[in-house]
Amino acid sequence: MKKALFVLLAFALAPAVWSQSNADTYHQAMQKHLAGLDTLYIASEWVARANAFERIAQAEPKQWLPLYYTALCYIQAFNFEEDKAQQKRYSEQAERFIARADAMQPNDPEITLLKSMAASMRVRLNPMLNGARYGRIADDMLDKAQQLNPDNPRVYVQRASNLYFTPRMWGGNKERAREMVGIAERKFSIFHPASDLHPDWGRNTLRYLRSLMENE
Repeated sequence: MKKALFVLLAFALAPAVWSQSNADTYHQAMQKHLAGLDTLYIASEWVARANAFERIAQAEPKQWLPLYYTALCYIQAFNFEEDKAQQKRYSEQAERFIARADAMQPNDPEITLLKSMAASMRVRLNPMLNGARYGRIADDMLDKAQQLNPDNPRVYVQRASNLYFTPRMWGGNKERAREMVGIAERKFSIFHPASDLHPDWGRNTLRYLRSLMENE
């Protein structure tokens, strides 16, 4: 009788044990590929991370964060790539994964920020053809991301970057960029991600912007 009860109990607990095992595997895989994510400076390294996060997304179809990071990695690969054909491919991949993440997690401030960054990539690919349409989308999505979470420091990093690298005749303003860097620094000093897997990148970009400004 005791043996039978033990067997029944084992079967009853098996789904919970299996679920916890899967959760642990997912968490460990995400932690592994998030390590050092903010320190990559080569397009191929970002693509390798994108591929890793895509594999996690395939294994965990109910999780939106792997899709988010896949998109982010393609955006960053774009930033470190000089070949226009490759940049176009990375922008298309980023948009595809942003759409999938957005379908799972609508109106998320971090995904909304990626939408702004993706639109900015379209502008950079062809300013004359895409500037008016995608520039407006980039601005609208950045405003929306700030409205959804005014305390997200990455919003102000993106604003600073836009203002700093955009020519003044097209709306750039280095003094305003300095202001945004200051705001981002203050936001980062009190920022805490929702978990150790949630977005916490941007500090290296912020330090890079600050160093450029100090060396002018």
